[in-house]
Amino acid sequence: TSYDNYPLGRTDLLLTGAPKEQLMPYMRTGHPDFATYYHDQTRGLLNRGFWVMEQQPGPVNWANSNPRPAPGMIRFWTLEAFAHGADCVCYFRWRQAPFAQEQMHAGLLRPDNSKSEAWPEAEQAMAEVAQLDMQNQPLQQASVAIITGAEGLWVSDIERQGEAYDFNNVQLSYYSALRELGVNIDFISVDADFSGYRLIIAPSLPIVDQAFVDKCRACDGQFIFGPRAGAKTSEFAYPTSLPPGLLQQLIPIRVLSVETLRADCQEPLNWNSHIYESGIWREQLDASGSNDNEIIASYENGEAAIVRNQRFTYMASLTNRAFLLDFFQQQCQQADIQTYRFNEDIRISQRGNLMFAFNYSQHQQVLPLDPNVSVVLGSTTIEPHGVTVWKI
Repeated sequence: TSYDNYPLGRTDLLLTGAPKEQLMPYMRTGHPDFATYYHDQTRGLLNRGFWVMEQQPGPVNWANSNPRPAPGMIRFWTLEAFAHGADCVCYFRWRQAPFAQEQMHAGLLRPDNSKSEAWPEAEQAMAEVAQLDMQNQPLQQASVAIITGAEGLWVSDIERQGEAYDFNNVQLSYYSALRELGVNIDFISVDADFSGYRLIIAPSLPIVDQAFVDKCRACDGQFIFGPRAGAKTSEFAYPTSLPPGLLQQLIPIRVLSVETLRADCQEPLNWNSHIYESGIWREQLDASGSNDNEIIASYENGEAAIVRNQRFTYMASLTNRAFLLDFFQQQCQQADIQTYRFNEDIRISQRGNLMFAFNYSQHQQVLPLDPNVSVVLGSTTIEPHGVTVWKI
């Protein structure tokens, strides 16, 4: 399996129309989670290493705007891909073409065969991959899995119900919060083996079958279902028992109605004695189906917004980054999963016995590591757009 990694072009397109304050910090680095979001999904297709067939080496020619990468980012993106399971990284392209429609797309070499700024960075990354002996750092199963699939995308595209609801944005928001906590993530399908995962999250899983429900019940892990879970039958109809349909065997609740709000119209969400935001997609729940149901978060009117029944949690609303960070950190702690909440622009990844820290910010950061750790690349003071690696 392979993937073409263009962090700047993708960031520019995905943040089209967003305020410039959201884009500017990552205009020359790419958003901290866009590249790895696709690395991890590509790795999950066959549950093994993957190739980056095209790695951006400079400005591209197909986004709305095509900035130059910040110094160090070619090396940064290369090491990041290997940290997330890549077996090989190829740069596109070798030489910038002097003709046709892609002549403004950068390469390792310019049209006159002189070396571009990306050349020494690629050389440095190649030497560091060899130094770290990456080929002998085996991929390990993550503790956290995200259930994904094209069927959920199709359902949400067919019946969006609100213009602000977007399957990919919902899934990315869950992923991004977990990555900000330094958690490794596997993307899996409903047909995957769930054993070994301590926390399994389904951001948008509208169609499930009985085999899936039986697998969830047989697995020892904690499950979190996002809104719309179990909301449709295989014929794209409402379940006769109301959503979440077959999932009521795991968590006996009923979705009585759904409202969708404009993205900028958020309302309060009360969880853990703190107020967060609820918006875009909000479901009205009847949580009276079992004495084991526990309302752990509520809307402004006191009605249930998140319900837990033993190992199974149902979130009836979309929320914001602050909530997802705090909520997932609590869930990870309860599942004995290590988190690293260093800084919103620091990302932590593990491969084998190596831990990687990537600094997406333009500022020097100090990593709060144990003084006895063995740092094998960089230092505990990580430079802007720098990489630090230590052994565990």
